[in-house]
Amino acid sequence: FPFKFEFFDLMENSSGDSWSDDEVDNVTKDPLCDYDADGADEEYVEKYLQLGAGGRRSDAILNCPACFALLCLDCQRHESYATQYRAMFVKNCVVDFERKFVYDSVRGEAANNYLVQVPSTTPGSDFYYRAFCAKCNTEVAAFDSDEVFHFHAVFPSECK
Repeated sequence: FPFKFEFFDLMENSSGDSWSDDEVDNVTKDPLCDYDADGADEEYVEKYLQLGAGGRRSDAILNCPACFALLCLDCQRHESYATQYRAMFVKNCVVDFERKFVYDSVRGEAANNYLVQVPSTTPGSDFYYRAFCAKCNTEVAAFDSDEVFHFHAVFPSECK
């Protein structure tokens, strides 16, 4: 080998004395690593995501497809349409209450745009409003009169 390896006793520090426990901790611990982070992360998940014993488990964690901003931590997958979700509690979503829409039952699922805009003075209660990502303004959901978000254009992270 062209390299010469020198071995030395790792049990002694540069002055020839044995290492103290504090010196060993300082040498072996990475200063850029938070060794208590796992416990703190677990507590956060248990508290805010309710994934502990008896807590509800979300069908997916939803993100914006354009900027990957977090949109929802607790949602239910649609029974018929696997790429659609509904949720009541969301993050980073803004609703445009200026324009009302109704479901187009004639075109239904065959239509690319199943919501049809109606005048804001139209009577009735079965209206939808478009919901957008608050970070990048991408349309991600429809907000109904029961205050439920119906996500249709999202990036899901499976939770099963």
